[in-house]
Amino acid sequence: MKNFLVFGCFIFSLNFLQAQNDYKVIAYYSADSAQLHKYDFKGMTHLIYGFGDVVDGVFGPNSDKDLRVLEAMKIIKKENPGLKTAIALGGWIGCEFCSQTFNDEKLTKAFVQSVKNFLNYYDLDGIDLDWEYPAIEGFPGHLYTPADKDNFTRLVRLLDEKLEDKFISFAAGGFQEYLDHSIDWQGIEPYVDFVNLMSYDLVNGYSTKTGHHTPLFSSYEGEQSADNAIQFFKKINFPLRKVIIGAALYSRAFENVPNKNFGIYQPGKFKAYVPYAEARELFSTEKGFQHYWDEKNAAGFSYNPENQVFVTGDTEKSIKRKVQYVKDQNLGGIMYWELGTDSPKDGLYQLIDLK
Repeated sequence: MKNFLVFGCFIFSLNFLQAQNDYKVIAYYSADSAQLHKYDFKGMTHLIYGFGDVVDGVFGPNSDKDLRVLEAMKIIKKENPGLKTAIALGGWIGCEFCSQTFNDEKLTKAFVQSVKNFLNYYDLDGIDLDWEYPAIEGFPGHLYTPADKDNFTRLVRLLDEKLEDKFISFAAGGFQEYLDHSIDWQGIEPYVDFVNLMSYDLVNGYSTKTGHHTPLFSSYEGEQSADNAIQFFKKINFPLRKVIIGAALYSRAFENVPNKNFGIYQPGKFKAYVPYAEARELFSTEKGFQHYWDEKNAAGFSYNPENQVFVTGDTEKSIKRKVQYVKDQNLGGIMYWELGTDSPKDGLYQLIDLK
């Protein structure tokens, strides 16, 4: 009996460790099929293409380019056993008809059936819902209504019933208004496999003041961050293993930023969205930029005092801190937007190792 108990404890410990190490590394991708083949997929668990949309209750791609990428994903999936592939609905500009569609039960059921047909045809493993945003304002002009919150719950429930062995995820806003008002967290929890927290763009193209757009921690009360959202999930007892925090493989630059406090938390005008593959050269010390590390936020930033340009985005150091945070908090993993903005070789995405 003693030997049996020891053996049983060993098996339990082994299974526990395996569960603890079952992290997800999720890459979003929106570029073309030719570029996709340049990346190394060995460190990824999921590859999600963005985006498809919904029109008259039917889910589908937007262009021939989308179809070519989906065909390329079939090849990449065969070359990388274990890699799961999916397509995302919507995005920032792509959910024009989401509120109208999912407010109608008949159209919602038609959408769910069309998703099943689409995933089976392209040999995809799941669907990611990137509705920005249910019940609160998102892209200017897109309809939103308080009913979106319950309609989203109905949507994921119907998808769960129909899709059987496919996974269901969704991209969640990383800011407090979304967390508080867009989702019935207890209602959706049984039906979704994981939540991709967009803990980036917390300072964005609509901002008139500089700050960290993808900070790990908050340095003052009310500042949005990945940790701020995780503390929210803890308070409502949402399972942290279903939460995937986000990293940004791009920077946001602001101009007309006064030379005060190294440019951070200063008035400024949004200038550009810059892929990480280009940012290293554009914002180098040779170009007059000084690089800083904010320990409170676990975030890097850059400032050019001569040109008064401020830059915020993930760096090698902040990516490594996020990896450690996932392990410390026993989260589900890390996702990033997006693979196509990173360098295929020596990129930030290759630093995300959760083994």
